[in-house]
Amino acid sequence: MRDSRGIAICLNNLGVLAHDQGQYDAARRLYEESLKVSREVGAPRGVAQALKNLGWLAVHDGEYEAARSLFDESLSISRQLGDRFGLASTLTSLELSQLSRATTQQLGACSRTAWQPHETWETRCS
Repeated sequence: MRDSRGIAICLNNLGVLAHDQGQYDAARRLYEESLKVSREVGAPRGVAQALKNLGWLAVHDGEYEAARSLFDESLSISRQLGDRFGLASTLTSLELSQLSRATTQQLGACSRTAWQPHETWETRCS
């Protein structure tokens, strides 16, 4: 019997390893395969994780709109699942990706207003 969920997890973990070693093409292939298998077996947490990791590759490539789309899809899945860790992790990824895109001037404005409660980074810094 094939453990497809386990295979999807292993593919994702191998993608993380490749990503950490700077092997971005290999990481992309592994994340995409993990995403495919996760979707096939109905493993939404695996789908959300793979999407988030693909988002980071898009950030690395300077494709911020693609990254935003991937992070948003991951967030949507995490919300549907009530997965608080997934939400926190992906929101953090989204915020950090926006910071990497921001100009120095925007970052200065952001740091001056970061203490204001009940606002998103986009509201304060865009």
